[in-house]
Amino acid sequence: MVTDLRSEEAFINGRPPAILHVGTYAAAGGDGVYPISRSSAGSWVAGAPVSEAQNASYAAYSARFDLHYLVDETNGTIGVFRVADSWRRLATLSSGGREPCYIALDPAETALAVANYGSGTLTYYRLDPASGLPVGPPKIRQNDGHGPDGERQEGPHGHCAQFSPDGRWLYYVDLGTDQIIAYSHDAATGEVGDAVLAFAAAAGSGPRHLVFSANGIAYLISELASSVTLLAVDGARLIEQQTVSTLPSGFAGSSLAGHIALNADRTRLYVSNRGHDSIATFAVGDDGRLDSAIHAPSGGRSPRFFLPSEDGRQLVVAHEQDGAIRIGGVDENGRFRLVDTDLCVPGAAFLFFA
Repeated sequence: MVTDLRSEEAFINGRPPAILHVGTYAAAGGDGVYPISRSSAGSWVAGAPVSEAQNASYAAYSARFDLHYLVDETNGTIGVFRVADSWRRLATLSSGGREPCYIALDPAETALAVANYGSGTLTYYRLDPASGLPVGPPKIRQNDGHGPDGERQEGPHGHCAQFSPDGRWLYYVDLGTDQIIAYSHDAATGEVGDAVLAFAAAAGSGPRHLVFSANGIAYLISELASSVTLLAVDGARLIEQQTVSTLPSGFAGSSLAGHIALNADRTRLYVSNRGHDSIATFAVGDDGRLDSAIHAPSGGRSPRFFLPSEDGRQLVVAHEQDGAIRIGGVDENGRFRLVDTDLCVPGAAFLFFA
């Protein structure tokens, strides 16, 4: 049973636990970032939006500096906010390209990287060690090439930027070229090396998001193929070990994979399917291999993003097409169990604690 939508951190330094927020697209009716809370009557409600944070389709948080870095996908910018000061905007910077859709910090929180979907560029900023603000000019890397899908892969389309757990590599996932590109990274100097092909995905698969697990393992979700691939990490290289469908056997409709995440103890892997409108749950073996998925309705249209709770017992799902925010529990098999929440946030695109 879901009891709260706050993180489970205790009150620290006089600040309350973080509250769930929803980033939205303005073109779909959103007006910034919406906090989610429970009313006195017990129902979930969206509060007044933070209109300063428009089109926040992805965000990263620095505990070191207590700052949130949000992309504005429509305007090609990065906003830096201190939420503790009533969402005070400290800086606005260029994303280094068009349609930024992913932002990530390195493990030491010395730098951030942005994937720009529209321009197919990767942007790297160092962070000021005193303030945490990005300092420029940024390093910008332009990928090139295309894939076999003439509509979605006519050119490069960056969809994820992810640092390796040790911070030595920066990976750039390109949906348009079916590639993952690796760049060596020196956190001490901010040096970013030359491009290395880390992984060539299946032609037309459209790789979207990459997540790292323990013991030299990563997982790649491919949007166009609706698949997830287990990868062994060998320096810069990512080596395919297993690829499985995110959709149930026999499904013949149109669907695109959306988001991917591991639970806290890395025993379950979750993937959203947009079209089939489901959450797929994979049991993760000791060697990282995935069992067959079990599926559950996501509770809305086009589940773009979801967020597992820290204790692994809850899952919150944001649906892009109808704005439905659905809250569910997770049963003993890890399967998502929908709770009737009836909460709508127009243009819902991203969920994060702030």
